[in-house]
Amino acid sequence: MAMCDGNECVETVNHSNILVQERGRKANFKNSSRHSHKRVKVDGCLIKNGLRSDWIVTKVGVGSVIVELKGKDLDHACQQVMATIAHADCQPWLEAKRGILIVCSRYPSFDTSVAKAKVAARKRGIRLSVVCDKADTEFEKVLTG
Repeated sequence: MAMCDGNECVETVNHSNILVQERGRKANFKNSSRHSHKRVKVDGCLIKNGLRSDWIVTKVGVGSVIVELKGKDLDHACQQVMATIAHADCQPWLEAKRGILIVCSRYPSFDTSVAKAKVAARKRGIRLSVVCDKADTEFEKVLTG
């Protein structure tokens, strides 16, 4: 059951599959234990202007995954997730342990922007993952690899 957290951009969910989707791309976090997660709509809700990612999914006390559902522009996606992490309005919804999940339509085998972003994220203790079209994963796997 979804519950509003006093902010129309945030809901608490405990579904067995925590889904975020947009423009044919989706990320699905398996949640067999049905632990509560905060699902935060960033783009157009929490942040209306400037660079921003699409979603933040947070498992309280465990970590947060910043999700960008993208077409082909991976460089821009990397900029969006880093801007989201730094944005003051996102801070209340981010746990100390963080992961980034970018779901795109195409991911070339060699992309310097993603390689640079992975290095930059790693320096901040953040794991960055890129997948094509849809992601079906465990929440903790995105955080730890």
